[in-house]
Amino acid sequence: MNRNPYTRLSHIYIRLIRSYSPAASQALEKILNTHGPRATYYAALGLARLANRAKGDAKIDSDEFYAHHLSDMPEVMPLYQEAAGVLLSDMGQVKVNDLSTSV
Repeated sequence: MNRNPYTRLSHIYIRLIRSYSPAASQALEKILNTHGPRATYYAALGLARLANRAKGDAKIDSDEFYAHHLSDMPEVMPLYQEAAGVLLSDMGQVKVNDLSTSV
């Protein structure tokens, strides 16, 4: 049995993000497979917050909190940005090529 608390949570958030964007959830799966559940959990939380903002719950802007937790894993950021771009595109917010979010 896996006792890493991030494992279960990362899978829950991957399913949540999949409901908004299957492509974004695939990027999270890449993060999980290459960087583990902790990185996936924080990336998925950042995407969930972006999704809430895209639904009109708040203004879309950068999210330094989640970026801080991923700062010791800079190789995760391109995958996170890819996921954020497709998530927002799938939700009708921006074109993927126009994403200039700095997280």
